[in-house]
Parts: sequence; C-alpha cells; structure tokens
Amino acid sequence: MNILLVSLLVWVGLLLMLEAGLRWLFGFGNPLLYLADPEMGYLLAPNQRTKRFGKRIAINEYSMRSPTITRTRPPSTLRVLLLGDSVANGAWWTDQDRTLSALMTLHLKLSIPEALGENLNRQTPFAQVEVLNASANSWGPRNELAYLQRFGTFEAQAIVLLLNTDDLFAAAPTSQAVGHALNYPNRKPPCALAEVYTRYLSPQLSRIGMKAVNPKLEELRAQESGELALMPLLPPTSLDNTPSVANEQLDTCQKGSDTNGAIDWKPQVSPGITPLSGLAQPPTEASKNNPLDSNLDAIRQIQSFATRAGAEFILAMTPLLRELGEPGPLDYELKARARLTQLTQDEFIHYLDFLPLFNHWDTPQRLYRDHIHLSPLGNERVSEAISRSLQQVLRESAKFTAGEEGMSQS
Repeated sequence: MNILLVSLLVWVGLLLMLEAGLRWLFGFGNPLLYLADPEMGYLLAPNQRTKRFGKRIAINEYSMRSPTITRTRPPSTLRVLLLGDSVANGAWWTDQDRTLSALMTLHLKLSIPEALGENLNRQTPFAQVEVLNASANSWGPRNELAYLQRFGTFEAQAIVLLLNTDDLFAAAPTSQAVGHALNYPNRKPPCALAEVYTRYLSPQLSRIGMKAVNPKLEELRAQESGELALMPLLPPTSLDNTPSVANEQLDTCQKGSDTNGAIDWKPQVSPGITPLSGLAQPPTEASKNNPLDSNLDAIRQIQSFATRAGAEFILAMTPLLRELGEPGPLDYELKARARLTQLTQDEFIHYLDFLPLFNHWDTPQRLYRDHIHLSPLGNERVSEAISRSLQQVLRESAKFTAGEEGMSQS
C-alpha cells in the first residue's frame, strides 16, 4: 500500500512539474482567445496578455496588438492605423516589440527629426508616434472594413491596409471557426497538458489511425470503381447542377488561405463543423458571385472611409513566396493583381507592391518564415518601406512636418 501511495505521489509530482514547465517555458494553457462577431466574423478578445514560446503578446482594449491607447489621439502625436491579417499581427512567433507596427513606430520616430529639418522651430511638431495594430489571423479586406465601421479610425492621420496576395480571394467574414477550430479558441483549456494533448497528440494519433485505415479505403475504392465501370452511362448533367465558377474560385482561395500556425486550444469539434487550418472561410451569399469583386469593393470602401475621416490611405501587398522569381504569380493571381492595380489608379490610391521589391533581393527566401509570413528580416524590410511611404505621403499632405498646425490646414 505504501509503495502504491509513493508511486502515486511521484506521478502526481511529475505531472505538476511538467505542467509548470509547459506553462513557464512555452506558455501552454494560456492561448489567445477570440470573440465571434456578426460583422467582423471574429476578433481577438480585448485585454489579453500571454507569452508563447518566449514571445510576448499583448492585446489592448480595442482588440489591437498594441499598447493601451486613448480613443482620442493625444496632441502632438502622429497616429497610424495598421489593418491586416497574421502578416501584420505577427502571431505567436513574433515578440510584441518586433511586430510590424512596433518596427514602424521606431522607424517613424527616427524619421521625424530628419523630416522636420528647418521646421524644428515649429511650435507643435509631432513629439510622439503611435502605430496601432488592428489585425487578426486570416482576416481579409471585408473583416478589416467591418473593424473600421465598428471602431472608427481613432483619429489616425494615416491608415495602412496591409494585404497578401491570398487576401484578394478571401471569403466573407464568418465566426464558424471560433470555439471549434484549433487556432481560434474562445475559452482557456483546463491546463497546459490538455492543450498539448489536443494540439499535438490527438492529431498525431488520428493520423496514425488514418494510415492504418487507408489501405482498406483504397481497396473499397477500387471495388467501387470496378462496379461503376459496369454501370450504364448517365445522361449529361444540366447546367443547373454544375458547380459554379465562383465556387471553384472560392475553393482555390480557401486552399491558398494563410494559416497562423498558432499553438492553441481546441475545446471541441461540433458535429458538422470541420476544423479549418488558417480559417478557410465558407462562402456566404455576399461572396458567392466573386470573392475578388467583393474584396476590391471592400478596399475601395476602406479608402473612402479614410478619406472621410481626413486620413491618408496607403495600400501595401506582400506576395506569396512562390510568386517570387520565375514563373511568378499564377494566371488567376496575375489577373487579380491587374484589377487591383487598375483600382489603385482609378481611385488614386497610394499602392506599395512588394513583389517587384522582393524580386530585387538576391535571396528573397530569407524574407519569409513560411510561404506567406515574413521572417524577422522580412518584417524589418517591409516596415522600413511602409514607413518611407508614410513619410512621403504625410509630408506631401503637410501632416508630417507641421504637426497639429499642418493637420488644421489640411
């Protein structure tokens, strides 16, 4: 009896030590939580702090990956609102101080004295810089537009919309994955061990089980194929029963959708809900015609929103890794890029396309951590380029060099 009790205590002690190690070293047991939203689809729950794999993550009261802010812009402050998806957010692999918004803040702070030049004696130059990071994993233009419509511009002098090529084909906002998909939990796991089991062990066990079942499935498929070959041919399917081109485009979009790769808690998978890697969102009535049309219209609306608020607007887009070099973007991506370029010309949008910029690098692969997301070097280069564009646009509008005085004249 004593031996059993000692063994039990040893096992309990080991489990407690393992739980503590997983929490302290890796941040398991405390994932970022998401809220479902009827317009945005989902957003990060406000007022969260966590640490994942040594990387600090802080979400403020407006679901931004930014420090606490005031709704009203402080005097003598240059405020930029960055809208984006996981590329802008940085997810679990980027420390709070190394996100695109944090790097842009540093670049803009350094550029203020240089840009002021002979204007240093102006009474109210910008003394502070804030780059607000309103982003979430797998957001598309329609999610970002819905965020603007909900919260406004926070009196930002400039709005930057950062997309990647896949965002042009993003489906309409949906909250289907919140609380069901691995990367979009809406409650904390009971413990770190539970998160590790759900995120790692359970999928591995499922894959092992599928490998054992696959030979039987292949045998059944072969039998069915033989039976079908003996059946008479059916009449041609009518046009009403054929899949639409729009649905085929949406399927392509979903397969190319970006994933945040976050290590997050999966509470459960409800019947009829398929876990989504990176939230490949299902089609809705608003997006069945053509996701590209809907997303271009959302970009146009974001620019209009910025203009009405008196803010400058910059659109920036990073390519997928496979778009670099030869053969370059796929045909449907080239067509979408051409339509986006036409939109920026028609609407006089400041457009920063990173595809030609990245192609000028000798080793552009170093700019990526995977096929979509940027490496630390990529974050540095993109933040520098956006900051330079911001400096130029704001200088031209007299909002950069003249502080509050320049704003009152614009």
